[in-house]
This record gives sequence, C-alpha cells and structure tokens, in this order.
Amino acid sequence: GGVEIAGSAGRLGVTSVSGDVKLKPVGLEELSVNTVSGNVKLRLPLKADARVSFSTISGSLSGRRSFGSGKRELKVSTVSGSVETEG
Repeated sequence: GGVEIAGSAGRLGVTSVSGDVKLKPVGLEELSVNTVSGNVKLRLPLKADARVSFSTISGSLSGRRSFGSGKRELKVSTVSGSVETEG
C-alpha cells in the first residue's frame, strides 16, 4: 500500500514495495525514501535548505533538485516510479 506522512521534523526513512509515497515534512534533518513500484511526491517546507539526489530505472524527476544552498541531502530511490518535488 501507499505511505503518506505529514509533519515530520527529524530523521525520516521510508520503504515501500508497492504504492505511492507522499511526504510533507515541516523540518529536515535526514531523509531516505526507497520504493520498488510507486511514485514519490516530496513537498518541502518553505525555506528548505536541501538537495535531492535520486535514482530510478523507469521514471523521471519533475520539480527542482536544489532548494536554498542545498545543505541537507535527501535521497530518493525508485525502481519503477517517478519523483516529484515541490518547495
């Protein structure tokens, strides 16, 4: 199934086999997302200071990869799915 998390402020790790992942953190410390079959939607807080590193076999990235000075690295990995970022 899918995963939806809103309001996290610390370290966050999410793993899903099948289903979309939607994340809306209020703060960033460390973020790691791994999914086999599903899209990832990451809505970052205002004034986020992060860069998104992602890998996918069959998918695409829409949105920005860098926010602010890119201080925090956010890792997103998917086998079959796309990654969308908003900030």
